[in-house]
Amino acid sequence: MKEAGTYDQALAAYLSAKRLGGHDADLWLSIGHLHTLRGDQPAAIAAYAESIRLHAAEDGQRRAPPGVELNYSYWLAQEIPGPAEYHQMAAIAAGFAFVPRFSFVVPTYDTPNTLLRACLDSLLAQTYPHFEICVADDASSDPLVASTLADYARRDARVKIVLRAENGHICAASNSALELATGDFIVLVDHDDIIPDHALFVVAHYLNRHPDAQILFSDEDKIDLRGTRSAPYFKGQFNRLLMYGHNMVSHLGVYRRSLVEQVGGFREGLEGSQDYDLFLRCYEQSGFAPPVHIPHILYHWRIAPGSTALSADEKSYAAQAAQQALNQHFARTGVRLRSIEGPGDGGSRLYPCGHFDMRASIIVVASGTDGNARACLDAILAMEDERIEVIVATDRTTDARVRAELAGWAGDGRLRIRSVPGGNVAERRNRAAADADGTVLGFIDDRFIMSATDWPDRVFALLTIPGIGAIGGRVLSSERKVEHFGLVLGQGEDGIAACQHRGLDAEDAGYFGRARLIQQFGALDGGCLFTTRAAFYQVGGFDPRLVAFDDVDFCLKLRARAFAVVGDPRIRMVDCSVPLADPPVDLSTSAAIAKAAEFLRSRWKRTAFQDPYFSPNLSLDGHVLAYAVPPRRAPPWSPLPPGYVSLEDCVAPSAR
Repeated sequence: MKEAGTYDQALAAYLSAKRLGGHDADLWLSIGHLHTLRGDQPAAIAAYAESIRLHAAEDGQRRAPPGVELNYSYWLAQEIPGPAEYHQMAAIAAGFAFVPRFSFVVPTYDTPNTLLRACLDSLLAQTYPHFEICVADDASSDPLVASTLADYARRDARVKIVLRAENGHICAASNSALELATGDFIVLVDHDDIIPDHALFVVAHYLNRHPDAQILFSDEDKIDLRGTRSAPYFKGQFNRLLMYGHNMVSHLGVYRRSLVEQVGGFREGLEGSQDYDLFLRCYEQSGFAPPVHIPHILYHWRIAPGSTALSADEKSYAAQAAQQALNQHFARTGVRLRSIEGPGDGGSRLYPCGHFDMRASIIVVASGTDGNARACLDAILAMEDERIEVIVATDRTTDARVRAELAGWAGDGRLRIRSVPGGNVAERRNRAAADADGTVLGFIDDRFIMSATDWPDRVFALLTIPGIGAIGGRVLSSERKVEHFGLVLGQGEDGIAACQHRGLDAEDAGYFGRARLIQQFGALDGGCLFTTRAAFYQVGGFDPRLVAFDDVDFCLKLRARAFAVVGDPRIRMVDCSVPLADPPVDLSTSAAIAKAAEFLRSRWKRTAFQDPYFSPNLSLDGHVLAYAVPPRRAPPWSPLPPGYVSLEDCVAPSAR
């Protein structure tokens, strides 16, 4: 209480200064901070919005004050439209070449009246007028639900209701609501959630950019009973492998109605993950056309007891239904994976299914550190898997030592040592690959010790999925901290790429489980990378002109040919090297890395370093996950910022 009183006194002083004529942006910023500390989010957002406006008026550009990157209320203040933005929306909508009509599909059951009204009011408040609301009540025991729905239907013809005589659970109720729909697109909304008033405008705007889209999805956050918003899920573009870990599409989910009808609507028996199952079947029916991602928050999940927004534990049956939906999808599509319960709220873990009659050649480039090659190879060869051969690439400085270290494996036909005089790591990898027999090529740093035992089948299973070109693993330090797991393009000191999860504890699920879920990345670390021989030679292997970032370049070449690069956290390795407490600065190495970064930037268009799988609403600065202030994308109602490039251009990079 003492702290609350102090905040109140400080706020009163700031507000007094404002009344006396204070129009300083920093004053409003401080007022926003105090409202945040007092838990008054609407007042905080209003103060931050005024601070942003004054900052822009002072220097003509949006700039982020120190420390706001972790403040969601500040981030929201720069996104909420005002009168000028609403006017701009109306002008843009008037020029739409395609005017889609939307059908909200809302199943209800014993919904608290205040939440039901809030939901319906948010739908009716849409600035885009071409919609209908299709509600099916699943025989609620509370008569107030039916009377409330009838009241809304009497007041607005766009509200269409059906009152089911018997309770059939959410799938049956959703199908009853679907039968009322006549729009071009179905918009799924839960009965206690809300959406912003500009949501349909933004969806229509994206449909005018992508008129053939079958499925669209947006970012989302959570909202409590007081209206405070939190926990935004800022998504990247559609990530098929991440979708197998959790339902990244979820809300706001928009489906072409004809597509939903083709698959027969919702399937009973999948309650709890019925939207997950619907997406997977619609995805198949569309010919695996990638859904269009809308990088704006267009959905607010209600945090209330019994809601999956509160915790996956509130509806444990949802996780079981998700696994069932995924495993049936894998069976239908021939993907040799199996889903079981995984990390994070509602996450799924994937395991390979069946035996893989494939052969892998593991290429290890020997470094100058004593003992590393032996420990690395012991972990691989001790598995006694005849599908695996190992080629160690040495040079003049390491050949004799490595041969002595590996004397214990002499005579093992699975091991070969290839001496490559001179040349950098990329060149030695390429020459060793030329000698390899495997249909799969694996490149492993000799500092890394494989701790997983099922990695061959995991690699084989993933590389048999059409369109996947490379697989990366997850490397932990001896202190069980994440060192490598995929690369985010545009991060790092050189702005090329870095590991977003670096430094996390091994058991930390990270942002929405993504530190421990299989997923596509913009690039992979070359110290633990697997690819097919065909894909390797299709893109020309590693570029020996690059003394650094040759792995990033290799992945960009794969993605330019429409191959996905995937990180699998269950392919686990441990870094056995001992880091120096105060490593010496090698100026020649630093200069070589800077030169390699410049070479890479000159080779690839700058869109190549705008990672499609990393949200433009998240900051590229550092490894701590923070909000991008301002975001690296513009709202549909705002002028495009200088140098803006549409994220749609970043899926498949292209060279200059």
